Amino acid sequence: MSISKESNSDLSLFENHEWLGQFWFPDSELKFAGVLRYRPSTGVEIQYLVLPHENFPETQYLHGVLDNGKSCTLFGKFSISEFSSFATSSGTHNFKCCVIGAHITPNTYFKEFYINISSMQDFFHIRK
Repeated sequence: MSISKESNSDLSLFENHEWLGQFWFPDSELKFAGVLRYRPSTGVEIQYLVLPHENFPETQYLHGVLDNGKSCTLFGKFSISEFSSFATSSGTHNFKCCVIGAHITPNTYFKEFYINISSMQDFFHIRK
């Protein structure tokens, strides 16, 4: 799978996407590297690598910057708790959703937004 360089308008919910990125906990200086993936079958996940740190907070969302320069926000409970103080820790974690193009919080309100889902009829099955 290649690293995605497309704009948001080129993203498809029917295709796999992958970005390298730097991610961080809100209101924290703690940053770590990771690969953000979207797969239609599994949703949004991050594969991460962190250096030892004793105070990684638990959070409901992460902020990040992807290799295409876009900001992103990942929503879902996230914590790093298992690693030795002598080595890095790595893992994979699933998230509920990802917003690409902005750093927002769970309390962010929008006056309006636009979503274009091509082939939306493929998501719905109408019974006769």
